[in-house]
Amino acid sequence: MNERIDHRLSGNCGVEAPGLDVRHLDASTVAWLRGLVDDHSVVVLRGQHLTPEEEIAFACRWGVPIGAPNRSPIVELDSPALTKGRQFGGWHSDMSWSPMPPYVSLLYALVVPAVGGDTLFANQCAAYAALPSPLRDRIDNLRAVHRHPDPPGRFAAGRSVHSIAPTIPDTGRRAIFVNPVFTAAIEAIDEQQSRRLLWRLFVHATRPEFTYRHRWSVGDLLVWDNRTTIHYAVADYRERRVMHRITVRQPAPR
Repeated sequence: MNERIDHRLSGNCGVEAPGLDVRHLDASTVAWLRGLVDDHSVVVLRGQHLTPEEEIAFACRWGVPIGAPNRSPIVELDSPALTKGRQFGGWHSDMSWSPMPPYVSLLYALVVPAVGGDTLFANQCAAYAALPSPLRDRIDNLRAVHRHPDPPGRFAAGRSVHSIAPTIPDTGRRAIFVNPVFTAAIEAIDEQQSRRLLWRLFVHATRPEFTYRHRWSVGDLLVWDNRTTIHYAVADYRERRVMHRITVRQPAPR
């Protein structure tokens, strides 16, 4: 049974859609899920039992999965413990350094630790709406440089420039689009002003009232909008944690 029920998970971020089997969804139910992502940034789908092929098939309902030609778009995140030395620790939006950052990411839990390993999400449309008017006016026409922190050459497109407050085409809402991991500087202002303004935005964007913290169970499948959401993987676990991630480059036609 795929009855359309949703339960909000926090005041501004996250919604659960219980009772759905994502292997068997009609087009109108997928459109409904997209609407939930538009409104709540993150959708939680529990109790899934998916093969890799079924994960990819569901990702294709959202758009075009990102991946090298003739290779699976699934990225396996297999971590015994990440308390020390996590490379991408911190709030971020997946691949914001790309000229075309992903539309959504999908993360599917295969193995989870008994304690820890949660993921935090923050709704950046809610964060933008809560900015003081003078600060909104200041950032509306600014752009920021995003860089991949790996050495040059590993990624073909490791640097891009994006609006700090883009308008989301599907909803007409604006969101804050900067993050501490990949955003390097703001264009057209000096370095000191850039650092100060970015820090102010980072602190504001991750205020608790914009966030949802997900405690993983095996079979959880989360879908979130990378254009309107930043997330943080909490590296506080001592046991193995295995996730499958697929990023989707563009929405399928509505």
